[in-house]
Amino acid sequence: MPPNEDLWTGSSFDQTVLDQGHRDFLAAVLVSFTKVPGFPSDSRDKLFACLNELKVVSNTTELADLGKRMEAICESAVDEIEESSDLRHELEEMHGVAQALEASRNTLSVVNAAADSLLEEQASRLGEVTLDNDPTVQTKKVESVAQDIKSTTNTVKKEVNVCRQQLEEAGERIRQLEEELARSQAAASTDSLTRLKNRTAFKRFIADALSTYSPEEPWCLVVLDIDDFRLVNNTHGYLIGDALLVKVSRALQRCVPPQAFLARYRGEEFVVLIPESPFARGLEFCGGLLDSLRPARWEYLSEGDRITISATLSAGMAIQNEADTPKTLLDRANRAVLLAKKQGGDRLQTEEDIT
Repeated sequence: MPPNEDLWTGSSFDQTVLDQGHRDFLAAVLVSFTKVPGFPSDSRDKLFACLNELKVVSNTTELADLGKRMEAICESAVDEIEESSDLRHELEEMHGVAQALEASRNTLSVVNAAADSLLEEQASRLGEVTLDNDPTVQTKKVESVAQDIKSTTNTVKKEVNVCRQQLEEAGERIRQLEEELARSQAAASTDSLTRLKNRTAFKRFIADALSTYSPEEPWCLVVLDIDDFRLVNNTHGYLIGDALLVKVSRALQRCVPPQAFLARYRGEEFVVLIPESPFARGLEFCGGLLDSLRPARWEYLSEGDRITISATLSAGMAIQNEADTPKTLLDRANRAVLLAKKQGGDRLQTEEDIT
């Protein structure tokens, strides 16, 4: 397949019949995904279901639909794999340190209990010492008890010092692990290219955000898609495409209010979740955002040639209602942005336009 053609709708496929080679290739790709360590079992089952559908696909329209479903399944699975593998080491080690702390605490308790018992016994012996006519005997008895108390005290001091050192070392390691865990969590929630929050972070945030609902202060979800982004990749190459993604990300950061949540959802698609934004306020934000980006121009060097690129956005907007889940709200915003793209891009469509 030529490198610049769309994987699912490229003209290299016959428009009516897929040969067995295409089927075998895609089947091999599906199976390879299911063998990735930690690949979620439910995602594996869904891919195997796609494999069965692949056997009866007869044209590129059906293949495109199936391919997009496969892509969504794999993206969701990768999110889960990354989230679990990136943090597992730190969590396991922190659990081990916590167990060591518990063991140290138990040791100290045992030592203290033993010391209390010995000191009670020695105090009892001291109480049995009676004054008699032989001061030498009396002195020896007191010295013996005193020596035993001193020995017990020294033993306890040593054990306490050992435990104190263990606690200090464990405490320092826990502080290190907390820092490493925070870094891992940040990395797992950050898109490596744009440094925006990623899809995993967005899923967590929107689930928490939609857990409560206020009709006066609903959440507004905006899905943004860079128009003709594949044309940029195909014309200038993926490095320029990546650079454009970074530039658009920075432009979005400047436009999005600080209380909103901005993330790169996938590819050239971004999401913005804005609090306390009824319909009119959402329209105002989207209009200003598209207007601010429209005149932007960026210059790049490509193989010695200076090129200038501009970008426009298609936007889809949906407002939270009482019955919304993250999926239903995102579905309406996605349908709206698809409508905006079908109508030529560089525009906003809302959920009201799709009903």
